[in-house]
Amino acid sequence: MNQRTLIKTSELVYFPQLTMIAPARIDTGAYHSAVWASDIRKENGRIYFKLLGPKSVLYTGQEYYSDTYRIVSIKNSFGHREKRYCVPILMKICNRKFNMWITLANRENQKFPVLIGRKLLKNRFVVLP
Repeated sequence: MNQRTLIKTSELVYFPQLTMIAPARIDTGAYHSAVWASDIRKENGRIYFKLLGPKSVLYTGQEYYSDTYRIVSIKNSFGHREKRYCVPILMKICNRKFNMWITLANRENQKFPVLIGRKLLKNRFVVLP
């Protein structure tokens, strides 16, 4: 039987490969997970990006890249569709590690730089109110 972990509506998440810890909003209404990324560009078959943005106290300006990526269509709460790059990443949440796909999004105006969606949550976590 799959053991489920209790999780709050906000948690700290750790990205070991990127050596970054960030607060995350747990959103059972969102399907995909997202991380705030800036300066996103595709060049020579790679996706380049910086985590967060200059307005964040956690912003380092460090550029990352991924040779593996997808393009996904995301529908926001207003019904508008947007295409985003989605990259594989290792993430640790509540002492559990996951290799997952996460979308690169402009979350500059959001309270939390990371959003965890139900694709990751399903059969793994129980979200506490």
